[in-house]
Amino acid sequence: MKTNPTFATFLLVAATTISSEAAHRLLPNPAQPGAAFGTAVALRNGLAAVGAPRELDASGTRQAGAVYVATADGSLAWRLTPSDAAARYQFGRALALDGDTLVIGAWYAAYVFRYDAATSQWFEEARLEQSCSQGKFGASVALSGDRLLIGSPHIGCLGGSTKGHVFFYRHTGGGVWQLERRFGGDIPATGDYFGWSVALEGDLAVVGSPYSARVNLYRHTGTAWVEDGTLRYPFSQTSSGFGWDVALRDGRLLVGAPSDNTRQSGAGGAFVYRRDGTSWVFEAGLLPPSTSPAQKLTGSYYGTSVALSGDLLAMGGPQADATRQQDGAVVVFGRHNGSWTLITTLTAAPLAGSYDALGTALDLDGPSLLAGAPGHDGAGLDVGAAYLFPVVNEPPPPPPPPPPPNDPPKASFTVVTDGLTAHFDASASYDPDGIIADYSWTFGDKTGGKGVLISHTYAVPDLYTVYLRVTDNGGKVHTVSALVPISDGSGIVLTAHGTKFQGGLQRAHLAWSNAASAHVEVFRDGLRIATVPNNGKYTDPIDRRGRGTYIYRVCEPGAQACSNPATVVFD
Repeated sequence: MKTNPTFATFLLVAATTISSEAAHRLLPNPAQPGAAFGTAVALRNGLAAVGAPRELDASGTRQAGAVYVATADGSLAWRLTPSDAAARYQFGRALALDGDTLVIGAWYAAYVFRYDAATSQWFEEARLEQSCSQGKFGASVALSGDRLLIGSPHIGCLGGSTKGHVFFYRHTGGGVWQLERRFGGDIPATGDYFGWSVALEGDLAVVGSPYSARVNLYRHTGTAWVEDGTLRYPFSQTSSGFGWDVALRDGRLLVGAPSDNTRQSGAGGAFVYRRDGTSWVFEAGLLPPSTSPAQKLTGSYYGTSVALSGDLLAMGGPQADATRQQDGAVVVFGRHNGSWTLITTLTAAPLAGSYDALGTALDLDGPSLLAGAPGHDGAGLDVGAAYLFPVVNEPPPPPPPPPPPNDPPKASFTVVTDGLTAHFDASASYDPDGIIADYSWTFGDKTGGKGVLISHTYAVPDLYTVYLRVTDNGGKVHTVSALVPISDGSGIVLTAHGTKFQGGLQRAHLAWSNAASAHVEVFRDGLRIATVPNNGKYTDPIDRRGRGTYIYRVCEPGAQACSNPATVVFD
């Protein structure tokens, strides 16, 4: 194995701060058009690594690739290239960082670099490959301590052009990485792209097969890696992309499903699982926020990249129209009281450009998030960029207190008539917990008015139903009505009122004037109830209890001429 250390110091952290998100933009120096810097990222312990897989090497070899590593404060930076750079190797397509070890994936190999603290330099410790040149060995990589997992999703020479395989390695010392186990073969079917994504933590490993919406689980027994079950997309939708990216951290598994259609077509999402003893338990399904317009979620593909760290998780939507067309965005969730809630949506505004594809790659480490934007133009077309965001897992604000209860108002009015004119008074209306904001009247003759005190002149005598509706300052309403007799003063004029006595028995007392005959007929609710002397008064012994409304008229014999109607109401 060749160990040809190729490193150089480059300025990586630009002095540009995105004030809206308090983020730093990371750029390669010098910028190279088409390098796609930000295709892959890794972040651990104050070190940031960013892949530029399409960068030319010093001799002009196309898509040889390079990886930039820098301290978070930008005080030190390195540019790493492989010892055997070749055209279209795309060194830097995948990255995994743990401690002083960085694994870099290319199309046909994976490279292990180790940091030498004595010289402050990175050196190539090992180059790992498999015999199948078409397998895309190194398309995905994961690292945990001395264990390494490499995906080869296109491996065709082992059966099936897109079956895929994964390879487990262990560092045995002295720069030697020994193959422990290979999985694939008859397990995945052709077209699965098994190994498209991989994740590794301690004795646990996961492998994504997004084209069959499946994640395979593995564990190390202490002596060997064994299969440990399968997770499948929980809904019936086909082509969800479940397993496009996976993250494994602190006993939790995050699976991206960028083609999930739950929110909108291709809006995407991610699923969280928790390790419970010896099994994985579904914890949450997360979707991008629906506050954005629908057209900005459709085809955003959130879940293309995912990252986990403690009580934080993130998923990238590289085709989201955040501030420009497909400039991309990242949504961040935090866990509080056992539930995952949205914390923020991160964008590269105001530095974003169309087709930047922020969120193509993600990594989280504590309160820091690193996101790649390989389509950023900057100093040239598709130079690429990465953004380092601070993320604080603040609990969501408490919900606003419920509004105080609003009791409805109480409407009430009196009326005094003067010929054809009625004078209405609603000052007895009240609201128990506020004020009355509106008094609306309907006079019964297809007219109305507003106000506490209001007068209305009718065109003809009649019995009119008048409505009063009051509205309080909280929007609650109450309506009452009453029958109002209107007379022009000619003919028999009748007034009436009611009393109760002896346990609430009702009595109606009538008084009239202008009757010409010796006797008059008394009508209640349209029925004649008595013929009495024309002495101007009569008491109707209703002999009922409770509530009631009665309409009276007094008429000359034979109902040749009748009085105005008079209403008696018992509440």
